[in-house]
Order: sequence, then C-alpha cells, then structure tokens
Amino acid sequence: MAQERNQLVYLPHGYERSGRYEGFQLLDEGGVRSTGDSVPYVVPRAGETQFGLPYGLFENGWIHILEDAELLSLLSLAHHREVNLLSEETWIKIESAERLHNYGLGRDAYQSHQILQRFGLLEVDADPDRRRDGTLPVRPRYAANGLLHRFQIVEDGFDEPAVEVAVAALRRLLS
Repeated sequence: MAQERNQLVYLPHGYERSGRYEGFQLLDEGGVRSTGDSVPYVVPRAGETQFGLPYGLFENGWIHILEDAELLSLLSLAHHREVNLLSEETWIKIESAERLHNYGLGRDAYQSHQILQRFGLLEVDADPDRRRDGTLPVRPRYAANGLLHRFQIVEDGFDEPAVEVAVAALRRLLS
C-alpha cells in the first residue's frame, strides 16, 4: 500500500527492519496523483455532511457484486436520505432533475434499482401506470409528471452473503 505505484499509506520510517509502521499516515483513497504530493486522509469533522452505509455492503461482499450504476443508485439514495434528514422508515424520492444534477444518475443508471430490488436490498414503490422503462404514457393526467418512484434501503438485506443471494436472484430471473 505504501509502494510508489499505490501511495495509499505513508511510512515515515521507510522500510526499516523494525518500527517501520510506527506513526504511519493513511493517504487519500484516490492513490497516485498525476502531479504533486499525495494528500493525507482526513477523518470527517463533527458537523460535516456524512451518510452511513450498511456494514454488510463490505462485510458480505456486496461491494464486489454490485455494478457501478447499482452502487451509485444506492449511494445517492443513502446520501439523499441523510441530507434531507429522512428516517430509515421514510420513503426516499428524488426528482429526475435533482437525480441527474446532484448525482449524475441518468435514466439508464437509475433503472439499476430493479436489480437492487431483486437482490432484496431495496424496496420500490413505483407508479403502477409507468412503463417498464420508467417513462409515462402521454395522457392529460400525467401533465405533472405522474408519481415518483419511492425507495427504502433494506438494511437487513446487506446481512446476507452477496454471492449466494445474487446467484439465486439471477437464476430466478433466467427461469
């Protein structure tokens, strides 16, 4: 981790035989920079905006199973929930303009909520009149964009082993 090609840890005592890890400094997770010195990792201060994620995302391998779009969807929902001070029991809704502007989450990536739902990681309350691709039929009553999808992150879903759950869900999808 301290090697020149990684630059994730600074070892002030270099590669001495003893005590080389004493006083080590974690570096920014971005790793190697194209210019300049590596930036030390800084623990967020109290009062800075932060949001939590289920431990199982990492402990049970979900971080390795989920695609980038699925992780982005999950992170955007967790962030939106925290920033808007929503409780875990409250449904999360994000309008399309905000979803695109604040999270860079376009329609294709947004559809990843379907696989998160299949894996038991997300509950979805969708407008029943929306098409499968999320668009609305052209009817007068939809002039105000219809109803937004609402989501709840299923924290307990992350307690399950990712590989087994994903394989089972994909088998059900294929059968």
